[in-house]
Amino acid sequence: MATVRNDERVDAVPAQRVPGRKDLREATPASTAADAAVARRGALARARAAGALESATAPVLAPPVLPTQSAAPSVESLAPEVARPSVEAPPQTSSTRRSTRLTLVVTSAFLVVALVVAGVISSVQSSARAAELVRVNARVALEVAARTDDQSLVRSADRAVAQAAVANQRAAQVATAGAAVAAAQATLAATPNAGDASRGALQAAMDALSAAMATTGSGTSLATLHAAAAAVPATQQAAVDAQTAWQVAEDARIAAEQAAAQAAQQAAAEQAAALAAKKTAKPAAAKTVRSAPTAAAPAAAPAASGVGDVFSAGTIGAELNAYRASQGLGALSIVSSAARVEHARQMAASNSIWHSTVRSMAEIVGRVSPASASAMINAYANSPGHNAIMLGSYSTAYVGAVTYDGWLYTSIQFG
Repeated sequence: MATVRNDERVDAVPAQRVPGRKDLREATPASTAADAAVARRGALARARAAGALESATAPVLAPPVLPTQSAAPSVESLAPEVARPSVEAPPQTSSTRRSTRLTLVVTSAFLVVALVVAGVISSVQSSARAAELVRVNARVALEVAARTDDQSLVRSADRAVAQAAVANQRAAQVATAGAAVAAAQATLAATPNAGDASRGALQAAMDALSAAMATTGSGTSLATLHAAAAAVPATQQAAVDAQTAWQVAEDARIAAEQAAAQAAQQAAAEQAAALAAKKTAKPAAAKTVRSAPTAAAPAAAPAASGVGDVFSAGTIGAELNAYRASQGLGALSIVSSAARVEHARQMAASNSIWHSTVRSMAEIVGRVSPASASAMINAYANSPGHNAIMLGSYSTAYVGAVTYDGWLYTSIQFG
């Protein structure tokens, strides 16, 4: 029996029994839902395996005939009865399919809902990020605008400070230049005898500075104004030096003329004394009678110290005020001065002109021939130095004038 069973296992594969519907209905259900599910899956697997084995099972061969046996043993009688395990019947196919479809539908719906929710969440997050980006950009724009405004304000403040500083500097420079022009005008008026070259240079520098002042800030820079102002002091000092040199020479000339006048006066006095001595050279009694003329001899000295006839100070003053009026200036008070008349007499006696006091800058002296008040004022007007004094800011003119030997001598002091 053992040999036959061994051959059976080698030569033939026993067909497994496929459970039928009756067997599936009579199968004992599992005690629990989990066991039932496991049993169903096992049954389905065994059923599929059984179907596959049945299709591939080889035909059963007859066992070999042994000499000790009269007939071939039956395969079924030789094979021991093997207890087949009970196969649990699977659930109904329609219910399983419905459950599977429901599961798939639920799963698909869940997936769709999940995808929709994920899309919504992603969209919301994207919208939130976009909104946050917009807010950030808005804050950045506000910050940039604020900083731009601050920078613009700072630049405006700096520009205003710089402009104020420039305006203050310009005003200070213009004020300094104005003071320089006033000083130059005073120097020009005080140096009537400095010479045309020195006075012309001073006048040109003063005019250039005045022009620069008028156009400062509208075409002329502060550097140009400063350069024009720096050129005035040198010409101003040159005019003062020239006036001083002229005054020294004039003082020397006046001293020489005065010495000559004194010598002439002394000679005239000596000559008059000699003539008087000749006329009185008689007996003693005659001398006593004519002693009076001898006492009159010293009277010749005043005649020698000053000569000429007094000329009308009012006529001179009228011509002077007429000339000032033609220049747009007011009239001066005209005063006839005895000191000025005496000065004019002395100049007539010496046949020359000079200033009465050293460095008297508000005095003009002169002579013309033929004697004429208008000719005298015209002569003064043609001299830059004398003209500046006649047109100066004065209120009174002290006038003295005499005529002698066809000449008009004048001495005028302004105050």
